[in-house]
Amino acid sequence: MGQEKIDAGGDPTAAFEESLVAYRKATTLAPKNGLFHANKGWLLWMLGRPGPAGEAYAAACERDMKNAEWAFLGAQRFGEAQDFESSLKMIAAAIKIDGKKAAFHNYQGRILEFGSKDLNAAAKSYRMALGSPDLSNDLGGQIAGGLYRCRAADQNWKALADDMSVWTKKHPKSDLGTWWQGFAQLMAKDHKGQLKTFKRLEKMSERYRPEAHLYQGMALIALNKPDDALKALGLAAKYRDYAWSDDQRRPVFQMRVIMGSFFGRGNFSKAIAVGEKNILPVAQKPLDICRVHQDLGFFYRDFGAQLGG
Repeated sequence: MGQEKIDAGGDPTAAFEESLVAYRKATTLAPKNGLFHANKGWLLWMLGRPGPAGEAYAAACERDMKNAEWAFLGAQRFGEAQDFESSLKMIAAAIKIDGKKAAFHNYQGRILEFGSKDLNAAAKSYRMALGSPDLSNDLGGQIAGGLYRCRAADQNWKALADDMSVWTKKHPKSDLGTWWQGFAQLMAKDHKGQLKTFKRLEKMSERYRPEAHLYQGMALIALNKPDDALKALGLAAKYRDYAWSDDQRRPVFQMRVIMGSFFGRGNFSKAIAVGEKNILPVAQKPLDICRVHQDLGFFYRDFGAQLGG
C-alpha cells in the first residue's frame, strides 16, 4: 500500500511509516539480522529522526561487526542528532574495521572539531585522512580547510606545513595538495620551501600555474630577490583573466610592494623603472593604474629633489 502511494507521486511519509512498522516487526522476529536494523535506520532517517536512526545502525553493527559503512552511517546520524559521544564511538568502530578510508577520518575530525571542540584531536584525525590511499582532491580540500582552522587557533603554521607534507608524500601528483603545501609554507615563513613547492606546482599543473608564478614571486620578495620576483610576477600577470583570491594576492599588488621597497631605500630610479616597465604594461584595473601613476608622481618629485640637492 505504501509503495502504491509512492508510485502515485504522493507524499512518501505514509509509505515510509508503513515500511517502518514492517521493519520493526522484522527486527523483533529476526533480531540477529543486521540488514533489517540498518534498513530501519534508513527509514528513521528519512522520517527526520536521526537519533533513533543512529541507534538502529548501532544495533545493525552489533549484529555485523565487520560492516564499516553501517558504523559510518550510524556516526553521521548521531552527529546530526548532536549526540557527539555516540557519534565518536560509531566512527571509531568504522575506523577500526577499515582504517584506510579518508571519509571516516575526516568525519571523526569534524565531530572532534565542531562537536567536542578538541582541535588537537581533530587535527590528528584530519592528518590521518590526508594520508589515506583513497583521498580525492575534493575531499582533500575540505580536510585541508579543517586543518587550517585547527592550526589557526594557535597560529601553528609550521604544523600546518607538516600536515600538508603528509598529503603530498602520499599523493605526489595532487596539484591541490601541492598548492596547500606551498601555501602552508608561506604562512610558516618557510620561503625557500615555498619557492621549491611552487616551482614544482608550475610544472605539474596548468590550472594552478598563475598562482604558482605569483607565490614564487612572493617567496622571492621575502628572500630579498626583487629582480627574480619581478620576473615571476610578470609571468603571473600575463594571465589577464585569472580570478585572484584577494586584492593583496595579485601580481600587480606584489609588484607595487617591490616598487615601494626600492622607494623606501631611496632608490628612486629603480622604483620608477619598476612602475613604468613592469607594472603599467600589465596593469588592467583603473584603480591600479591610477595608484601607480600617483606613486610615480611622488617618486619623480623626490627623485628630482634628490638630484637637485
